[in-house]
Amino acid sequence: MKTLQLIIISAITILASCTPEKKQDPIHTNFGIFETVSQNDLPIDFRDKILQANILEETNSLLPIVGYIQSNDSNNYFFQDESIKLLPTKYPINPVKNLHALVAVKKTPALNNSDIQNTKPNQRNVEIYFNYQGAKKWADLTKNNVGKMLAFSVNDTIYLLTEVNGEIRNGVAMITGLENEETAIEISNSINK
Repeated sequence: MKTLQLIIISAITILASCTPEKKQDPIHTNFGIFETVSQNDLPIDFRDKILQANILEETNSLLPIVGYIQSNDSNNYFFQDESIKLLPTKYPINPVKNLHALVAVKKTPALNNSDIQNTKPNQRNVEIYFNYQGAKKWADLTKNNVGKMLAFSVNDTIYLLTEVNGEIRNGVAMITGLENEETAIEISNSINK
């Protein structure tokens, strides 16, 4: 009986040592291009949440920027409802560099990682090349949002908030004005993974 137990324990030990280690997933970057929502288009209960929070309010109700938070503010203002959420900007928006904007966006991005063929850093910018499906979505998105703003987000932080001037049918977008070339390389590499 002891021999059988010893054989079973030995077999389990051997099997456990032969099982390949589970590889850790590389850090996944969530990229998204979001349609923005102006303050005027926010549901009343969502606006009430914003007013109750400790957010410096944006007074132009036509903008998707609902307010501003201190750079060192650790509170979670990124509440959401079934169709809208708030995302912070990566870079401070004022000369003193202590305020970040909170932007209202549709909860689900219009384009994401699955729509990208590849990206390429170009100085302080990231060029985004969409696959066939993504290029079609990009053309439709820009066509339907002329005069409105789109938010380019990496891991739920907005790196670019830009106004659409016209339909873009070439299947290419660009995140511009990044902090430095190293940031552009880092973002491009992480999206390409």
